[in-house]
Amino acid sequence: MISSKIRAIIIDDELEGRYVLQSMLTRLTDVDVVAVAEDAESGFELILKSAPDIVFLDIRMPRMSGLDLVKKLAEKQINTTIVFVTAYDKFGIQAIKLAAFDYLLKPINPDEIQRVIERFKLEKP
Repeated sequence: MISSKIRAIIIDDELEGRYVLQSMLTRLTDVDVVAVAEDAESGFELILKSAPDIVFLDIRMPRMSGLDLVKKLAEKQINTTIVFVTAYDKFGIQAIKLAAFDYLLKPINPDEIQRVIERFKLEKP
């Protein structure tokens, strides 16, 4: 990756979840949180508009789940890196099948976020 920052979007229906994740990401000098959404529908629009490098996505949300959002992105042939962030470990297999880059369980440890970003920089030139 060139010296530009990693462009990230956060999609989570819980205000506290969005706040905590955004706080962790903004502490990292190589990440720029370009947008935050409270549901999958508006998140989809932000992904189209912002073309992020990485999306931190909750799974369980009203109306459209994070898993459904990833399927919709695939149908539209929109490629972005997805990191699922959820309180539920039962969706891990589905996430893997949808080619998730990573799967983080809440509450998130700041070291895990750092690890994901470091791995992203190595694997996504």
